Amino acid sequence: KIYGRSEGGHDVNLLAKLHSGSGFGELALLDSTPRNADVMISKHSILAYLDQEEFEKLSNEFYRKHFRRIVQASQLFDQLEMFQNIPSRDREEWLSRAILLDFNASDILYSQGDKDQWMGLVLEGEIRVEREGREVAHIKRGQIFGEMAFVVDEPRKATLIATNEVVIFRWESGWWAKQANKIGLESHFEQ
Repeated sequence: KIYGRSEGGHDVNLLAKLHSGSGFGELALLDSTPRNADVMISKHSILAYLDQEEFEKLSNEFYRKHFRRIVQASQLFDQLEMFQNIPSRDREEWLSRAILLDFNASDILYSQGDKDQWMGLVLEGEIRVEREGREVAHIKRGQIFGEMAFVVDEPRKATLIATNEVVIFRWESGWWAKQANKIGLESHFEQ
């Protein structure tokens, strides 16, 4: 369990519960900053440990940037309500199956009428949604998109355009559809 303290250091709030395979402290290693939460172990656990010196030896700038994105994406994924009931072994598979993609401002993620079937999760940035050339919505950090193309087996009903630099997780339909049915996510897609 990870707890945070208030400014005065007296009030303690539960911030997160970690599962097998979860990590913590990665951002402090990347930024060489002090820890900003206390970690308390509530049952027998085995931890792998990597200190700042060893981390520096193992990493380069590209790795750090990529690792930071993976860590932040993993944390965001863990916060989303629709993924809360996924067992930790399945959660690890969801993360390992995700393809991390970058888009620049004005890049088209997909177009209205496309027949591809994949689902995405916005990790950074914002996406503009257009139908018939008119802006109808925005998709922001932490929001899922593209799942309906598989659920209803129809072409894309909108064009998605990056409004700024966008980073997403992308899952191919064949795999995530089986997982969605397995853990009951289809109810989230019907909303």
